[in-house]
Amino acid sequence: PDLAIFDNESNKLAGFVKFSFSKGKKGRLTFQQGQLISGLIKDHLEEQFDVKLDRKLCITLDVFSVKPIIAPEQSTWVKDRPKLDNAFIEISNIWPYIKGKTA
Repeated sequence: PDLAIFDNESNKLAGFVKFSFSKGKKGRLTFQQGQLISGLIKDHLEEQFDVKLDRKLCITLDVFSVKPIIAPEQSTWVKDRPKLDNAFIEISNIWPYIKGKTA
């Protein structure tokens, strides 16, 4: 995520904001895409940091359309699994060819 949201009382992670920068109308996020992004990040952070996040504070923000999309109530990725698997394969195939630039 791009921004972490912490609880004022417990100082624990409570949510996040993920910014999506897509200028063209074709590149703008659909509601389903935004929920998928928010939900996957929420699940990942909950697993990694052993916390329970408030889904209403787990936000993907389509910056150019100023459209906030919160994580879904239930994280069931069954229907999206084939798309995710294809994306994972594509990323793993091109990852070795990506070279980081140093400042």
